[in-house]
Amino acid sequence: MGLLYPWLLIITALSCYTNDADDCVKYDGKACETEITISDATCVAESGFSNAESTGTELNIHFTGSNKVAIKKGAFNNTLFISFVSEAGIASLGESSFEGSSISSIDLKGVTIVPAKCFSFCTGLGTVSNTKDIVEIGDEAFNGVAITAFEFAESMTKIGAKAFFSNMMLTEIKLPKIITTIGSEAFSYIPELATVDVNNNENIGEKMFAGCSADPMTFLNTESIKTIGTDAFADTVAITKLHLKNVTSIGDTLASVTTVFFHGAIAPTFTKDLDVSVAVYVSDQYAATTFGTVTVKKAQCDKLHKINLSGSVDGEVNGDDCTACESQMSSVDGVSDECSLDMTACINEHANCEICIDSVCESCVTGNKMTEDTKKCVATCPATYYTSTSDNMCKKCTTANCATCDGDGKPDVCITCTDGTNADPTTHLCATTTCGTGKYGTPPDCKDCVALCDVCSDGTSCTTCTATNKKTEDTHLCYATCPATYYTSTADNMCKKCTATNCDTCENNSKCQKCSKNYLLHETTQLCVKSCTDNFYEVGQECKKCLDHCSKCTDATSCTTPEDNYYYNAQTKKMELCTSDCAKCNGKDQCSVCKTGYLLEQVTLKCVNECKTLGYYKKDDSNCYTCKTNCNQCEDGETCTVCNSKYEIYFENNCIEKCPVQYFKPTDKKTCEKCKETYKDPCDDTDEECKQCMVKNPDEGTFGVAVAMILVIVLCFF
Repeated sequence: MGLLYPWLLIITALSCYTNDADDCVKYDGKACETEITISDATCVAESGFSNAESTGTELNIHFTGSNKVAIKKGAFNNTLFISFVSEAGIASLGESSFEGSSISSIDLKGVTIVPAKCFSFCTGLGTVSNTKDIVEIGDEAFNGVAITAFEFAESMTKIGAKAFFSNMMLTEIKLPKIITTIGSEAFSYIPELATVDVNNNENIGEKMFAGCSADPMTFLNTESIKTIGTDAFADTVAITKLHLKNVTSIGDTLASVTTVFFHGAIAPTFTKDLDVSVAVYVSDQYAATTFGTVTVKKAQCDKLHKINLSGSVDGEVNGDDCTACESQMSSVDGVSDECSLDMTACINEHANCEICIDSVCESCVTGNKMTEDTKKCVATCPATYYTSTSDNMCKKCTTANCATCDGDGKPDVCITCTDGTNADPTTHLCATTTCGTGKYGTPPDCKDCVALCDVCSDGTSCTTCTATNKKTEDTHLCYATCPATYYTSTADNMCKKCTATNCDTCENNSKCQKCSKNYLLHETTQLCVKSCTDNFYEVGQECKKCLDHCSKCTDATSCTTPEDNYYYNAQTKKMELCTSDCAKCNGKDQCSVCKTGYLLEQVTLKCVNECKTLGYYKKDDSNCYTCKTNCNQCEDGETCTVCNSKYEIYFENNCIEKCPVQYFKPTDKKTCEKCKETYKDPCDDTDEECKQCMVKNPDEGTFGVAVAMILVIVLCFF
């Protein structure tokens, strides 16, 4: 026997969800197909698909449309599915929204906060993509998952307690640069975690890497660490080495660490005794003999050598304990077992330089000398310099106009002058034809240049400022720090004028950092404006950006005037799209202006293609207004063309059920007419007008009875 309604089976099989009162989708109790596509949804209800069942062994959910989907608390808790995709992205995630589910991959496009336990115990979760916008990860957010990699945003501020606890497949991580909060055990008990790039962070939190069992485990860029929290590396199997420089507090025994290279001068404080097996190497600048409870080994290798750990190292590291670095490589300070600094680029910029760090030559190749002031390597000291035998450097003669001087101990004893003549044998001075440094004029009438100036031609401007000081490009004055309305040009070490109008302090010629009084710094353009433009709000002396798609606001999390097509959701504190046919709205399904081609239905506040035939009329080519009460069809709000069936009488621009007193309804009309003053009493059976008009007003009847009773009482009395 054939089915009468085959389509009913199709709908039942394909749809396993419905909408709640907030229009969020949720599981309706029926088994879902393995592939589900949900269109134009804005949210998934709290616990909406928790423990949802599938007709197969997996469940793949695909959200389509232009709306970002908000996933509420516990929405997919313990759901048996493999993948979740939202084409427009995810608006927000709730706590435990995927906890315990069998999801295998997730695209977190649009997500900024991953709340507590969001993916906790999703043991099949191997791929998490688009994570670069996430600024906060809650407690146990990825506890027990199986992701192989996670890219942290540089702007991340918080990683919660046990955020990645017992992650089974994570092999390496690079921490965000500046993270203010790291919870306890954030990366603990990760068995495959072999490489950690600390990325110059300052804090290693409590039990942060406790129980990690990779052997060995390598930590990179650790020199900036200031604090190592309690039991940070407890029960970790093997950490080959730690380079520490700025550390001030250590709360771990470092039992799993083989070697510590300490590059600082002052020992940190310790809350626990260090394990005696750890080897600690320090530089000559470290005065103490112990590092905590461990006796240190003094490293006396230079910057072109590294410590040979394979040898037998006693209390001091020198001689055969040091191994030469590869060509143009450096160990930075000799307190290391590797030469990790590549000096090639730096050396290429400085001829005959052997050790070059941070663009500054520190040592010349054999046979060359370094000029003390300019740090250049030369075979022979140039004119006006002498060779210092104590350190093989070229140092300046101190006598004015002196070409060669006596040298060590006597830099003021000039021998020959810059004009080719010999210095005076008695005074050892050169005949001066010009005033000395910081002076102008003709000897003996020498006058001071402006402040911080070496060379000038008058007393109002400078030609060359003293070393490290900067000259203003326009006024030619010298400053240690560029004054207001100027910025430092690193290319020529000059103070150049900010070109941004009304700017006091700028970053370069066009980007302002602080505006003049009564002006505001625009956050995006970095220009100074009199008032903030749309999409920005005033705070302090700046114009800060409102939420995306907000025209006017008073702070970064609220909106007073949304852009067209958007409204402000006070609950989520985000801007959300109006419906696709709405140009302006005050909330979800609360349209105020429809897009071209649509009409606004005033009662429902929805956009329609045309006004309803019954009860509405079109006005202004953009609105559908309701007809008057009890009116079915009208052309405007005052008159009615067709009344409702129960109120079919049209009288004085109103639809009524029956005519008022002193009026009657003619049998051939749907209106009321005035009764005559008198009628035959009683009325003829066929006279409908008489019957309607002779019906007494109930109030009049009551009044008549009352008058009659009063008359009877009066007559009886008399």
